[in-house]
Amino acid sequence: MNPENTNQPTTQPIVPEGVNQPVVPQDAVVQDISKLKGFIQKLKQRIKEKRQASESVPVVNKNKLLMISLAVFVVLCILLVAASMYKSLSNGKKVVSVPTPIPEVVINATPTSIVVPSRYATDSAVLELEKSINEVDGQLSGTQIKESQLTPPTFDFAITF
Repeated sequence: MNPENTNQPTTQPIVPEGVNQPVVPQDAVVQDISKLKGFIQKLKQRIKEKRQASESVPVVNKNKLLMISLAVFVVLCILLVAASMYKSLSNGKKVVSVPTPIPEVVINATPTSIVVPSRYATDSAVLELEKSINEVDGQLSGTQIKESQLTPPTFDFAITF
């Protein structure tokens, strides 16, 4: 460094003694910027060409693509079922459904006879109670519960304000 000219920038970089480095002129920066501008122009041109090429390719409709994929899925499912059926038939095993028998319930129509009757079976109070219950039951069975004369009222829904 020159101690005499400290307020003016030097155009030469500081190089340690004994190392030979080429001196880069100030115009190298301008040259690099012009190279960068050229590279950017070429890059823009390539992007523009690729965009035009992609626009010329027909675009597949999403609904059409969905229908095609659905059709392929259905065909694969059908093939899977057909293959499993073919495999079961090729082994010589036939799938036959055998009905399961339902066990029959036998109902005895004859009541069981009481061998030893209860001591209350001949009691007079129990016999009178049974007689009165049978009378009430007969009265209830003969009574007309439904009354056809009672009908719900008709409503007048004509409402005005």
